[in-house]
Amino acid sequence: MEEKVKQWIKKEYKDVRLYHGNVSIVRNRCYGVLMFAINELFDEYNEQLVHWWDREMLPKFNAIDYSNY
Repeated sequence: MEEKVKQWIKKEYKDVRLYHGNVSIVRNRCYGVLMFAINELFDEYNEQLVHWWDREMLPKFNAIDYSNY
């Protein structure tokens, strides 16, 4: 299940960059999915998934800059 959550978030990231979507909305949606997953889909709080989000994906979302498009 952890890998499915990661794949979904990565696809959202790819799509928001490709289609110049609203980064704030997509990032918030991904965070909501992440929070639901770590709290409801695993027997214990999934700290590894949280660290992945904080260290890898959140900085990528925050770095998107459309001013050059």
